[in-house]
Amino acid sequence: MSTVATQEEAIALQLAYKPNELRAAMVGVIHSALASPEEFWPDDQTFDNVPADSRNAIGNGFKTLYRAKLIEQTGAWRNSRVAAQKGRRVWAWRLKSVKLAETFLKRNGEVPMKGQMEFPVVTSI
Repeated sequence: MSTVATQEEAIALQLAYKPNELRAAMVGVIHSALASPEEFWPDDQTFDNVPADSRNAIGNGFKTLYRAKLIEQTGAWRNSRVAAQKGRRVWAWRLKSVKLAETFLKRNGEVPMKGQMEFPVVTSI
């Protein structure tokens, strides 16, 4: 984990768009949804594939999948079972379409967390 010198740097890191982390969070959500398509809870997932300094990508991943109509809320809620988040309310989700979820995984699969892909340098044309 990196050390941030100022509060402004910390805020900038949290607000930066992180496509690899967002995709990793969405892949994790879809894997959970496929494992229990009737109902799954966000706090039952560990999201080990998302770096600790990019945890805000998890909520964005849920919202993105919801807007894309891959998942939906069931209306059920409970208090979080995570010890560090006592009192936090979490909502149950369900998968809307297995075929869409499988297509999403085929297109997004496992995401390398090494940052942005580098392109080869062309020295001549």
